[in-house]
Amino acid sequence: MPEAYARSVCNQFAQLGARGVSFFTASGDSGVGVQGDCVTNDGKTTATFLAVFPATCPYVTAVGATTGYKPEIVALNPSNNFASGGGFSRYFAQPGFQGPSNASTNGSVVTNYVNGLKIEASLYNKAGRGYPDLAANGYHFQTIWNGNSRVLDGTSASVPATAAIFSLVNDALIAAGKSPMGFLNPWLYTQGHTTFTDITSGSAVGCGGDGFPAAKGWDAVTGWGTPNFPALMAKALKTAPNVGGGPPLPNLQLGPTGYGKRGWKKAGERAYGSRV
Repeated sequence: MPEAYARSVCNQFAQLGARGVSFFTASGDSGVGVQGDCVTNDGKTTATFLAVFPATCPYVTAVGATTGYKPEIVALNPSNNFASGGGFSRYFAQPGFQGPSNASTNGSVVTNYVNGLKIEASLYNKAGRGYPDLAANGYHFQTIWNGNSRVLDGTSASVPATAAIFSLVNDALIAAGKSPMGFLNPWLYTQGHTTFTDITSGSAVGCGGDGFPAAKGWDAVTGWGTPNFPALMAKALKTAPNVGGGPPLPNLQLGPTGYGKRGWKKAGERAYGSRV
């Protein structure tokens, strides 16, 4: 994905948030990358994890996938090579809502997570926008395809499930005479994350390894975890700002030149092709 195009599209997502629209997107179905593709395309074929776009855009809320219940873990299905995706942008720098300016967390949630990793630093951009922001069930969804019932996996299942949850939250806000939530991430990182179920088991399997692991607090495979709807709605009714309120939108300064192997001359953040 060319940097200029990614930046232009990401800015348009920001405009949606300013208009009161919450934009959700999938974190990908290949963990940190498909084995065999995990190299740079700069002629050096250096080993690297592959970030996906638009999940890396700081103006969208990226959603990973989980499975199970007590315990709920990162979604993984080796039979169809599905692994919930996550990682760090090579284009977009770590946004303010993930940084030390977030007073409700102990320093940068991303930096705290990165400091605990035992992964070769050259495989990812530790200063980039981390994703996903949250997760929901995306394993063995019952779907209707051409009139037939099929069981499918994918973050393209967890995304509409998440959108439905936040639609109900917005419905409650509007009924209470408040504005819909709009761009979620600043509120999510300062307030909303306290209502989520933390996922601490599993990882973004890919590139021939385990990829980024789930961990306590925010992590680069399930974000803050999965929403607890009653607690989430109560928190939103009490603390969600009106459209235009809350912390400023993150700076869209581009990070280092991207990497990846997807056929574009400067491909680094590949477009996500949905599984579901």
